[in-house]
Amino acid sequence: MRAIRHHGAAPALLTGPETSFAAPSSEEAPLLSLAQLWSILRARRRMVLLLVVSLAVLSAIIIKLLPQSYEATATMIVSFQLKQGQGEADMPMDMLGTYMATQIDLMQSPEVLLPVVDKLNLTHDPEFSGGYKGGDSAAVRHYSMTLLAKKVAITQGQGSQLLYVTATSKDPVKAAKIANAIADVYSAEERQRLKDPADDRVQNYSQQLAELKAKVMAAQQKVTELRQQTGVLTLANDGAPGANDPDNQTLISLEQQLLAAQNTRRMAESVASLAPVMDGAGEGAVVPPQIHDLTADINAKTLQLSELSTTYGPRHPKVIALQTELNQARDSLRREAARFLEQSRKAEDQLQHAVDAQRQKMLSVRKVQDQASKLELELESAQSVYKRALDGYDQIVFASLGNTTNVGFVSRATTPVEPANSNKNKLMIIAALASLLIGFGAPIIYELFADRRLYCRDDVERYFGVPVLAEFGIKSIPTLVGSK
Repeated sequence: MRAIRHHGAAPALLTGPETSFAAPSSEEAPLLSLAQLWSILRARRRMVLLLVVSLAVLSAIIIKLLPQSYEATATMIVSFQLKQGQGEADMPMDMLGTYMATQIDLMQSPEVLLPVVDKLNLTHDPEFSGGYKGGDSAAVRHYSMTLLAKKVAITQGQGSQLLYVTATSKDPVKAAKIANAIADVYSAEERQRLKDPADDRVQNYSQQLAELKAKVMAAQQKVTELRQQTGVLTLANDGAPGANDPDNQTLISLEQQLLAAQNTRRMAESVASLAPVMDGAGEGAVVPPQIHDLTADINAKTLQLSELSTTYGPRHPKVIALQTELNQARDSLRREAARFLEQSRKAEDQLQHAVDAQRQKMLSVRKVQDQASKLELELESAQSVYKRALDGYDQIVFASLGNTTNVGFVSRATTPVEPANSNKNKLMIIAALASLLIGFGAPIIYELFADRRLYCRDDVERYFGVPVLAEFGIKSIPTLVGSK
């Protein structure tokens, strides 16, 4: 049976001079059977062969001409710790994912990639700057950084602290250099991020130390100036005056002398009033011997005059002479008593002034000592704070000089031996399978949508819905015509 070609509407098959069948609608058209598929492929075998061979050859040529690329991987370990006071604590597990994602973003950021571009001079590398036209050096750097970002992959180990830095390049040595450069720059940036706060702390601490030292020097200067102004060498004030305090001993001695002088003055007043002179009339009271002698002489003559007056009478020459001597002795006593009273008052006044001066001196010294105690307390406090700060300064400086970092190398990238796309046999197999699929599928699609023909009985039965009683080949048609 020869294939019948149709365009547009489905063909009609005449079984008799008066019978014809219209084609069913497109919704009723059944799927293709295996016989139909085989008939289409057999009829389109030249197209199938041409497509398969052409696609296979083209794929082989493309795979053969594919440029080779190499991948190098550097492995890093990232520790995550939080500083708390003087110690450190592990980061909570719920923050692990965020922390590692942040580190990956940092490694792919311009802060890391631009230094790598400068370090490896990628702006003059055709692989990373080829095809760029115009622009200044900053634009070229950004363009090279963009190409570099496309050839770098940062991945995290599953549930681990490992980061894998993978770089791809046509040159295996360059791939290893790029991976190691990214890891080195990121490690240096991370170290600097930890070091900058320590340096700032050292700088601030140094300023505080300078201020504390200035306070100590100022307090010491005040103490020195106070000594120079007052002339008091010993500024310590231990509270109440003690027995060993020279000023206090001097004051006590002067007060005792003043008390004796007051007693002497009272005695002098008693003598001046011609009162009887009594020994021990006051503690420390000293009566001159002349007064003692005159008092004794007056007492003796008074007794003698009393006796003579009884014997001789008041007009007797002896009585008159004794009365005259008694009056002279009394005048002498008055003069001595007046002189003694004047001397005792003068001595009392001098001692009183001395006691007042000593008390004023002690008050002034105590005032200076109180002021000095305050200054020395300020000095000691400033020295104590400065000493504690100076003791902690060494630790802060040592921490700032340390090479601490949260990032470490597990392994550096090595030069890859084989290219990343070296398995071309797999690509050839995939290309061959794809060529077969397209070669066999394209004719069927073309037959269904562009040039549908009738090749076998299934085409008639499925398309027209009528049974086929007999099928004749091409060679059977002339025989049937002749016999008829």
